[in-house]
Amino acid sequence: MKTKGLIIALFAMFATSTTFAQTTQTGVLEERIAKLEESNSKWSKIVEKLPTISGYTFIRYQYNDAASQTNTFDIRRARLSLSGKPAKWFEYKIQLEFASSPKIMDAYAKFKIDPMFNVQVGQMKIPFSIENPLSPTSLEFIDNAKFIGAYLPTGGRDIGLQVSGGFFPQEKSGKDLIEYTVAVMNGNEINKKDDNTAKDFSGNLKFNICKNLMLQYSLYEGKMGEIHHDANNHKSMHGAGAWYNGDKFNIRSEYYHVDFQGIKGQSCYAQVAYNIKSKVYPAFRFDYIDHDLDLHNNSEFDYSVGINYVPAKFVGLQVNYTCKTFGDPSKHTVNNIAAQCFFKF
Repeated sequence: MKTKGLIIALFAMFATSTTFAQTTQTGVLEERIAKLEESNSKWSKIVEKLPTISGYTFIRYQYNDAASQTNTFDIRRARLSLSGKPAKWFEYKIQLEFASSPKIMDAYAKFKIDPMFNVQVGQMKIPFSIENPLSPTSLEFIDNAKFIGAYLPTGGRDIGLQVSGGFFPQEKSGKDLIEYTVAVMNGNEINKKDDNTAKDFSGNLKFNICKNLMLQYSLYEGKMGEIHHDANNHKSMHGAGAWYNGDKFNIRSEYYHVDFQGIKGQSCYAQVAYNIKSKVYPAFRFDYIDHDLDLHNNSEFDYSVGINYVPAKFVGLQVNYTCKTFGDPSKHTVNNIAAQCFFKF
């Protein structure tokens, strides 16, 4: 009996010591995991504050049968961006262009003071029109609508100060019912100082009617070149447009009226794109511009058909055919074919 009791006592002591050891090991393991998670959390916060490097390149082919015939390949864009959000209330971006001659495209800092009031300073996109603020990688056609290239500075950018915000957040759409952007800028293209003592004013007002439908009004007022009391160097632009961006159909249209030094012009475009299996996007666009309404036969009408193939987020192929017709009967119709491949990272 004594031997049996001793065996039972030894077994109990072994079981107790084993359980204690297991408990101790489990505690040590949990402590190590907690320290590792804490370390990972610290590193994650550090990584979040580091700049993000991104970029994209556009390789284009063009052919047309105009009098000065074009048949060429070119590197249209080769851009590298450095951006970051080191704090909830602050973000920045620097974007460089290396195609043709190197230049700064974007260089700005944004202070997120309140959802209704944010301040941005530096070189940035001009807040005019629906299309201009869009990234080239998201456009349905190889070229912007004619108005953008004709009346906005190079790259649609300028240097200045901008404020923006929104009111009345909508739960269903995740957007504000009303959004605004107002900017005071040099009005003298990118990377250049102002060429007069006046400042240009630009702004837009958006109405997000529902999740997929947006209406917008844009305004631009400024001066061109040196200011003289006896010279008309005023430039004024007004624009209005609508954009329906649904799961299948993407429909956008805008109208612009311009007054440059007393010469009045107008432009408009309307386009529609259809999403096929999230990879193929056929599109059609009508694009009209008239630089001087007082002159007869000074207009141009472009009819474009395009196909976009985007097999992945980082690469895409676009093919466009455009038929250019003119109000002047002495000018012949021009046929233009363009293909463009882009990739981004």
